[in-house]
Amino acid sequence: MGQVNRIPNGFLDLLGVESLGKNPPLYSDAISPTVDLTELYSAQTLSSHTEDFSHTAIDDQVVIFVPEGETWLLRAVGFRSGILTNTNEYEMWEFSLDSLPRGNTGGATSEPGIWTSKRVINQLVGGARESDDFTLPAPLALTAGVALRAKLLIRDTSGARTTALNWLFNRFNS
Repeated sequence: MGQVNRIPNGFLDLLGVESLGKNPPLYSDAISPTVDLTELYSAQTLSSHTEDFSHTAIDDQVVIFVPEGETWLLRAVGFRSGILTNTNEYEMWEFSLDSLPRGNTGGATSEPGIWTSKRVINQLVGGARESDDFTLPAPLALTAGVALRAKLLIRDTSGARTTALNWLFNRFNS
């Protein structure tokens, strides 16, 4: 009859070491337990950048750069439209990255988008502000010189309007 309870495979099993459930002293420094406190310390470095951008046409865009001497952990992107005055006004944005240290664009001018918003449409007669945002599943490390681009993909034909574009990140000095 087969064994019902198996001995778990792991580091000690790999080495063929049995020590009554304790790490052998020889390996204590290499496999000591740790607690990741990064997120607790990151709260002190949380920053944001908001760009109030006046636009009139499709393909209008804003580019910001990670400054020299800084590293950013990008956490979220989003926008809040200017006042949409009637029910046929709308916007749709794409956020992307350029100048990645190891990026290969294959001749294109920017890396693929990290997020494309939904098409936000005014639902109210008389004006409203609409918004959309995206929180990355894990922070994205960006070094100095990386460009963060927001590009207007779809827009109605009304006159100029100002939209607030937002980037949320942890700022670290390199």
